[in-house]
Amino acid sequence: MASWWYLTAGQPTGPVNDEQLCALALSGALSPTSPVFRDGDTEWAELSAFEGALGLPRNTWGSYFVTPSTERQGERGGLATKPATAWRRYWASFLDNLMLGFLAMVLAFLVAPLARGLTAGAFLIVLWTAYVALILLYEIVSTAVRGQTPGKLANHLEVAVADTLELPDLSRSALRSLVKAITQAIPPLWWISVLLILVTKRRTGLHDLVAGTVVQEAPY
Repeated sequence: MASWWYLTAGQPTGPVNDEQLCALALSGALSPTSPVFRDGDTEWAELSAFEGALGLPRNTWGSYFVTPSTERQGERGGLATKPATAWRRYWASFLDNLMLGFLAMVLAFLVAPLARGLTAGAFLIVLWTAYVALILLYEIVSTAVRGQTPGKLANHLEVAVADTLELPDLSRSALRSLVKAITQAIPPLWWISVLLILVTKRRTGLHDLVAGTVVQEAPY
């Protein structure tokens, strides 16, 4: 049985045996691209180079993570299901945009009294800044709390971390939402993101690629 080392926060950790290395991979701690070193070799290599010899099967998303127990069936996150179809993703976005449109009208009503004395240009800047903040908060909070915006909830979809399928934390949700807002504001990037959702196996747009997330059917 070989001895292995792997990286933790950039530092070599080990040695571990074959069984322990596989357990780390199946728990989501290691991915196919994780650098590992086998005793007797001359250089580090990606774990994917040894997956055949170790008998590591990949899941639907191309990682090794396996849900640890069936007790999690009713919980959010941690289960691999089918990637969300482009149609369901866009229908969810349509519903979210309707919700945001309503919230934007409420926001404009609330901001208007605060903007008295401002020029028309300054008022538009204040209103636009408030609207961008509304979009980001809507996306970030919804995704971080339950992995779903109201539109995704209505379509039984969820956002999950690509490797572990757990729900994204606040920082990952913020990164995903920020990149999504930027791509929507720049038409060429938006079209590239649309194309990626249509043709990639995981249906991942630019915001999902940057944040390391996927949108899948919710397992509940």
